[in-house]
Amino acid sequence: MYICNCRAVTDGAIRKAVKEGGIRRFRDLARSTGVSTQCGICAKHAKEEFDKAIAALPPEERAGNSLAESAELADEPKACAAGCVCTCGKS
Repeated sequence: MYICNCRAVTDGAIRKAVKEGGIRRFRDLARSTGVSTQCGICAKHAKEEFDKAIAALPPEERAGNSLAESAELADEPKACAAGCVCTCGKS
């Protein structure tokens, strides 16, 4: 299923980035796939899919991602200077 229509990112691509690509932070997912970096409408759903993918990992692969650390690293999408709602770092 498409999560981000602007960048054509699917739920499968998010799971693959986490499982095979070693992505452990939402901002890194956004940078690698482009999810939530255009209009931002998908940000909430993309974050939900990302969290599910992280939760599906074996505990040893989630090492270093305590709940407090995960919340800190998750970086809720926010409005940036480019006018979108994203994690592109242009804010």
